[in-house]
Formats: sequence, C-alpha cells, structure tokens
Amino acid sequence: QQSGGVGPFTYTLTQGPLPAGTSLNGLSLSGTFTGLSGWIQFTVQVGDALGATASVSPKFWMYDHISLGSGNCVGNYGTGCSVVIPLPGGVPGSGRSVRIISITPNNPGPNQPRCWPASPPAGVGNATVGAGSVTVSVPPRLISGYGAVWTIQVDEQTPCAAGRNCTSNQATVVIGVQCG
Repeated sequence: QQSGGVGPFTYTLTQGPLPAGTSLNGLSLSGTFTGLSGWIQFTVQVGDALGATASVSPKFWMYDHISLGSGNCVGNYGTGCSVVIPLPGGVPGSGRSVRIISITPNNPGPNQPRCWPASPPAGVGNATVGAGSVTVSVPPRLISGYGAVWTIQVDEQTPCAAGRNCTSNQATVVIGVQCG
C-alpha cells in the first residue's frame, strides 16, 4: 500500500522483469501470469509531484497453472469403469473441486446397437479431485450400455486475479460402459 506524498504519482519498473503475461498498473500487476514457476523479484520506484521517490521490491514464488489432461473410462456392466487423470500445477494445499461442465451422449457406431439412454441417469458416476489427480468413475452394475463425453474442469480456492479463483483448462473424459 502507498501512503503520503503529493499526487500525481509515477510508477517505474527500475530492476528485474515483471512476471510474464503481466504489466504494471500503479502498484498492482494486471494480466495473467504465464511464466514458469519459481522465484521472481523486481523493483518499482514510486515518484510524487515534488520529486520524492520510494521503492518497493516484492519477491514471490510463482506456481504453474493447474492443467488437466483428458482420459477414457471404459468398462462393462460387471466392472464399471474408472480413470485417473493427472492434475499437475497449482498451489500446494489449496482446496480444489471438480465440476462437470457438460455431458454429451456418445452415440454408437453404425454396427453397434444403441443400448444406452440419450442422457445419463442420475447418479451414473462421479468425478472427484485429489492432491494431484482427478478420478472419474462409473460403478459396476449401475448401468449397462452407457456412453458419453464428460467435459470437466477443476476449480482451485486460490485467487488468480481480483475476484477470480484459479481454474484448470476444460478437459474431456470419454465414458463407455458396454452393453451386457
């Protein structure tokens, strides 16, 4: 925070680079961090209308953004299916939740019988998030002949910008529980 001095004020980067993807906006950074993880430090000089100056040199650790891959969950009536999708990046210890953004029926090919419903029944499966992965599963004997493409996203309880928490990319999981 800034106090004292006589406006208008100037803010000048005097040492080090700003984090990749950002720009200086007063004593705040605007934009989205896109650089590699690691320590970063820079110096900003604040000047006032009377020529007085003061400097601030923040040093902080940048974490890689959370990134979610895609996967296939394939099984049958007796086994159900499960797939574990790695979830690298993010802030260690931050709370995370997984959201199913959409579910689209995955229609069979021309030589396969259509034996699943056009939309998933309630409770057909779930997606859970752990420290470093997301698990998508459909329990055995719950449904036979279900096929869909789930689009999922992970939300982290860490701010990435003012009023906005970090989120992963949207990823797809192809689910196929064969007829039987």
